[in-house]
Amino acid sequence: MAHPAAIQHPNERPSPAPKKKEEPKKEEAPPEARPRESCERSVKLESEDLRSPEQKEADDWKTKGNELYKKKQFKEALEMYDKAIAVVPDDITYHNNRNAVLIEMGAEHFDKVIKSCQDLIDRRYEINSANPGGASFEKVAKVFQRMASVYEKQNKYDDAIAMYNKALTEDNNRSTRNSLRECERAKEKHEKEAYLDPAKSAKREETGSERMKVRQAEEHREKGNEFFKAI
Repeated sequence: MAHPAAIQHPNERPSPAPKKKEEPKKEEAPPEARPRESCERSVKLESEDLRSPEQKEADDWKTKGNELYKKKQFKEALEMYDKAIAVVPDDITYHNNRNAVLIEMGAEHFDKVIKSCQDLIDRRYEINSANPGGASFEKVAKVFQRMASVYEKQNKYDDAIAMYNKALTEDNNRSTRNSLRECERAKEKHEKEAYLDPAKSAKREETGSERMKVRQAEEHREKGNEFFKAI
């Protein structure tokens, strides 16, 4: 005889089987947190110093030169940059730093700086061929900036503005754009002061009178030519 508990009424539905407790899922680490061999190799490569022994030596001389430059020991700094150039001649950086020192040493060196900068511009592809990256766009831009600095000190503002614009075609950065705007303002101020200077004003009047005389002479000559044509 069946146990009463086991008897099921015909209209009753069978009770559902008890659910198994789900085990909590283990959270996976985000992709960027997962260790990857490729990432490790990349970091390792970045930490390695890939410079040649010559480049390391030249950079050491450059660092010493920079320290002396900050102390305004320009002659000594110049010697350090010369040593860097002797070790690695095909890198514009050392030449740029050397020219910066010459600019600080005074106007008697300005022509030398312009000549050096123009030579670097002329040889940029040759330098890059001998030392890839030695005449990068950023480095060439700084050459134009050195030239602009010289022209600005000489009050040759149009030439300076032209050099700043060339620098921007190589490397369009905020610092150069700011320098260009400052140069344009300096040009405007210089022209305004020159206009208000009495001595320069008198010279302008004299020049204006001479131009007027030349213009009048040309008009008389043209009238004379027309007269002869009419005969």
